[in-house]
Amino acid sequence: MTRTTWCLVGLGALVLLIAWNFRDYATLWRGRWQPLPLQPALSSEARDGDWTMWRGNTQRTGVQAQPGPVPTGQVEWQFVSGAGFVSSPIAAGDSLYIGDTQGRLYRLQRSTGKVLWQLQGLGPLDASPALAGDLLYIGLRDGQLLAIQTADGVIRWRVATGNPIYASPLVHQGVLYIGSGDGLVYALDAVSGMERWRAHTEGWIHSSPALLDELVYVGSNDGALYFIDRRSGVPRWRYRTSQAIRATPAIAEGLILFGGEDGWFRAIEAHTLGVRWTYAWRWVRINLFIWGFTGPPPYLPGFRWQYRTRAPIVASAAVAHDLVYVASQSGTLTALELGTGTRRWFFAARQAISASPVVAGDVLYVASYDQTLTALDARDGTRRWQFTASGAIHATPVVSDGRVYVATLDGVVYAIQ
Repeated sequence: MTRTTWCLVGLGALVLLIAWNFRDYATLWRGRWQPLPLQPALSSEARDGDWTMWRGNTQRTGVQAQPGPVPTGQVEWQFVSGAGFVSSPIAAGDSLYIGDTQGRLYRLQRSTGKVLWQLQGLGPLDASPALAGDLLYIGLRDGQLLAIQTADGVIRWRVATGNPIYASPLVHQGVLYIGSGDGLVYALDAVSGMERWRAHTEGWIHSSPALLDELVYVGSNDGALYFIDRRSGVPRWRYRTSQAIRATPAIAEGLILFGGEDGWFRAIEAHTLGVRWTYAWRWVRINLFIWGFTGPPPYLPGFRWQYRTRAPIVASAAVAHDLVYVASQSGTLTALELGTGTRRWFFAARQAISASPVVAGDVLYVASYDQTLTALDARDGTRRWQFTASGAIHATPVVSDGRVYVATLDGVVYAIQ
């Protein structure tokens, strides 16, 4: 081959490499991004002691910023649905919103448990709702996302996705972010339901999105944690693991904290984005290590620490007091130091913990399939009180206005003061 031919081949390879690295920006050119005006005031972020979204805030840390009086473990009232509760409630004003497995969505009065309205025939409700402004957003097992008026329960709009929705929505500056079983992350206008963009993953999505600055983070059943530009939907980076990531990530001190079904809990930096060839080179290093030619491959960019629970992790972590609270399907909850991942203390339930832990003030609340809700000292793990419900607890408890609200798989909602 002549020198000119080699130059043309090299130039062509360079063009292909550039096109590969910028292929995601075709999302913008195809017109999927709808540059609608932002609405800074419209958010599902909790205010004034309410709990208006899954895990309480956009960083999904599971912390009540204004805890109020410390509950003592006494039942104030209970509501019986007749169908089990998998999704967690949210609380705002004097209302509690929760859906059951027979497709009924309830608005209850927080002080008494009285039904203010109910919406029926929705199909099993696995996802927790989110509240922003006067609209309640919830995903259904049939793949629909609904926006419901809180005043009367009337459906304002609905959007269909390709598969069941198990994740809880997040609303920020008038944009709603949600993942679906079709492997897509959607960004919709929260008022109208108009799609702004969609981002692809390679597996079902159970994880709810978390947000920090300009990035949306969501885990997928393909074993990757995705970093997605919140304005354009362009995937900026992804962190691969060996098994599905069903738990919702939490964000604290610039770290993304998440567990997977491989039994590992990881802390990685939120803004350290490696280049695309990093994974390919690490794959080569892994194979060289297996064949004995090199030492162990380095960790991926941004890695800080990891902790092995030896059981799948489906619950999301809570973060407070410089500790990360990690629950696993083995029934153990472990308090790890945020900066290093060193174990500080642990609590053992009698059965699996699928409900995510919640922190209010210096109290940590842990619910388990052994039918118990346990209040622990968040700093040292000392047990303060324990309540035994009528059935197993899968739904994450909510702490608001000095009460703990917890729902069971046998269809009872408790208000504990």
